[in-house]
Amino acid sequence: SPPNDFEWQEFQALLYTDGLDYAQPAPGLEQFLGECSRQGVRVFIVSHKTPRTPAIFGSHDLHGPAMKWLGTHDVVPRFVTDTDVYFCPTRAVKIQTINDVGAEVFVDDLSEVLTDPGLPTTLVRWHFVPTAGTAPAHTLELPTTDFAGLTEWLRTC
Repeated sequence: SPPNDFEWQEFQALLYTDGLDYAQPAPGLEQFLGECSRQGVRVFIVSHKTPRTPAIFGSHDLHGPAMKWLGTHDVVPRFVTDTDVYFCPTRAVKIQTINDVGAEVFVDDLSEVLTDPGLPTTLVRWHFVPTAGTAPAHTLELPTTDFAGLTEWLRTC
C-alpha cells in the first residue's frame, strides 16, 4: 500500500499496538536464537519503528508494546539484552545503527533495507521470508531464508 493510504496506516496503528497481543514468533526463532547463544553470537534487534502512531490514530506508544512482545516471547532478556534493541525513527537511522553496532550479518524482511547503499559491502545480507523461497520474484540478488535456514547456515559457518 502507498505510504499515504489512510486505511493501511490505521491498520498498522492497530497491528503494532493492541494487535501485538495476538502475534506469534515466526517458526524456528527460538532455535535460531538458541544457536546464536550456544555459539556466542551477539544478536541485535534494529527496527525501523517510530515512537508513536500518527496523532490522527491516537498517538499511541509503539516501543512499549514491541518491548512487551519481546519479553512475553522470551526474546529479551533470554537471548537479546534490552540495550541491544534499537527502534529507529527512520530508515536512514536504521542503516546508521546497523553500521554503528558493527553488524557482520543482517536479516530483514524488506529488500530495500538490505540493498541500501549505506550498508557496508562486506555485510552478509539475508532476506527473511516466513518460508524460504516464497518471496515474490524480484531482480535483486539476495538469498532468502527463514529461521530454520538461518540456524542451519549458522551451524555450517
